[in-house]
Amino acid sequence: MRRVHLEAAEDHVERLARENDPVGAVKELVWNALDADATRVEVVLDLSGLGGVEKITVIDNGSGITPEGCDSAFERIGGSWKKMTRRTPQLNRFLHGSAGQGRLRGYALGDHIRWATVADGIDGRRRVMIRASATARNDFEISTPQPTDDPTGTTFEAWGRQSKRLDQLKTHKAVAQLTTELATYLAVYQGVEVIYDGQRIDPEKSVQRRDEYELSFTVNGEPAQAARLRVVEWSMKTDRELHLCDADGITVDIADVGIRAPGFTFTAYVLWEAMPEHQGDFLLGEGRLDSEVPPIAWRPDLRG
Repeated sequence: MRRVHLEAAEDHVERLARENDPVGAVKELVWNALDADATRVEVVLDLSGLGGVEKITVIDNGSGITPEGCDSAFERIGGSWKKMTRRTPQLNRFLHGSAGQGRLRGYALGDHIRWATVADGIDGRRRVMIRASATARNDFEISTPQPTDDPTGTTFEAWGRQSKRLDQLKTHKAVAQLTTELATYLAVYQGVEVIYDGQRIDPEKSVQRRDEYELSFTVNGEPAQAARLRVVEWSMKTDRELHLCDADGITVDIADVGIRAPGFTFTAYVLWEAMPEHQGDFLLGEGRLDSEVPPIAWRPDLRG
């Protein structure tokens, strides 16, 4: 067993954990699994005797974290290997994350967090356990790698906290949020299965209508950029959101732009090749003055 210390101020780590957003934390963990070439991801919610969420488990059959990669994965913020490529190493699928901060989101789900991961490293297939606690957010205990014949994959667990925020995870809204975010990804990779609290995430079952529009805009006076606006109307109830996506429809960010359309439950997706380079820049929705990307002001008649 060895201890790795994350080189960052603890209050900064706490901010990155976004503890008021447990649904976002689950989404991030699912994306981490998909970026590790998982074809099956299952989110399990364990409830207390009073019906509150007391433990969250995320299980995937991806490539896992190698013993050689554990230190770099947990000792610093940023520096993710995902910055070097836009594709997963084994199945050549589109990557979602690249900021190297996803592991910190686990603190939004529990005071105690643990990863059990099996991966093929330099010395063969090994199992590693990584543990951390909210009492010392910057310290991760990493076990000595053990030989194993188990299949590769990672199991994440979080427990030790009960709150009304965690109870958001057992609502229909949580399922809807995961559905809208994964909709384009699951349409591209139909062999991927995501199970949430016993229910398979299947966006197509909830799609009532899908429309697409061509957009164009300029950046810093350069030639016009091409983008697409995809509008999906749902039969389920969900927040109206604007998803900022890469050209393949993989969500980079979500902007709350206060779209008002009574009786019309939908998600809008802006697909733009350069979107990953503008993560955190919501000017597409807001027209912010400190960004080089202009606002997209044109709106179609969403009712059709």
